[in-house]
Amino acid sequence: MFMRTVRITVMLCIACSAPWGCAKNHAQDRAEELNEKVRQDPSNVSLLVDLGRAYHDAENPGKAIEALDRALSLDEGNPVAMVYLGSSYTKKARDASAVDEKVESLNKGFILLDQAVAKSPDNYLVRMVRGFNSLGIPDLFSRGKYAIEDFEYLLKRLEVDPKVVPNATIPRIYYGLTLAYRRNNQPEKAEQMQQRLLREYPESEYVKALQPQE
Repeated sequence: MFMRTVRITVMLCIACSAPWGCAKNHAQDRAEELNEKVRQDPSNVSLLVDLGRAYHDAENPGKAIEALDRALSLDEGNPVAMVYLGSSYTKKARDASAVDEKVESLNKGFILLDQAVAKSPDNYLVRMVRGFNSLGIPDLFSRGKYAIEDFEYLLKRLEVDPKVVPNATIPRIYYGLTLAYRRNNQPEKAEQMQQRLLREYPESEYVKALQPQE
């Protein structure tokens, strides 16, 4: 019965880094462009990380893992490569057919995601990736708390320095935190965050995304 529960739950795993990544088709085009550059400069860590991110957003976790593993072999402590590799493993878990492979990939993903945040806690991109990834993981794995932790952390940093994240990222933080509060049964906080998003970014696509679907 437990294994059946795990099977069903893990198959439901969305495990995306964010709904704010580039569109799948655009990401695939970007990956093809970067592949050519990597062929010409195979030891360029930045290119390999960008290639892994592109494949990650194009929903091709196998290719993403390959590129990001190569990046980390050249730059072992690269937190962006680490966090995207972690998220890619959770995508691999989502797509796997064998339960053992799903669980193994999820565990690898969780370790890498948490290591990336521990290594670079002030990196907004690392926090955003783990935050949105955590929102896509079923409650069985108790990852929802990390979404709240990451988005609240970024909000606190914004209060000190508004330039710690790109301006376009701020409504995404509000959006993610609204969803995280909803999931954690904190409706009052969720409503406050949603109203903040509406007040400060009324034209944002994330305002519409939070509206009930008819």
